[in-house]
Amino acid sequence: MNETDVLSHEKEGYSPERLQYPSTIFLSVYSSLLYCVGVPGNLITIAVLRGRSLREKFLSTLLTYESVFNLTDLIGGLGRLWLIGVTGFDYRLVSRTACVGQHWLFFTNHMMVNWTLVYVTAARLIYMALPSKW
Repeated sequence: MNETDVLSHEKEGYSPERLQYPSTIFLSVYSSLLYCVGVPGNLITIAVLRGRSLREKFLSTLLTYESVFNLTDLIGGLGRLWLIGVTGFDYRLVSRTACVGQHWLFFTNHMMVNWTLVYVTAARLIYMALPSKW
């Protein structure tokens, strides 16, 4: 199969031959595994951290937000990769608004995840440095 056949094949979208490409198999299997582990793990984390004994703790609230951002990141970012891997359809190609919206959501979530971890680390450092104040 030459390069023009591959390009025309990708424009057509889903076909049984598409599942033979290593990148397609990797995208569909990898994203499915991360879904199976990540979504239930984050939901369990949210349920545990919102329990009665931990609900009022500051770090528990931050880690709950972290789990929510991770869930949004998994669903928004990996959902797109899984859809491309299984069907060959990229919803960012539908319209410019969908593309910009997905980029905004993806990068905003990445920044929120990272800065929430920095905030949690700083709070833990302060708790350890000044235990009598907290």
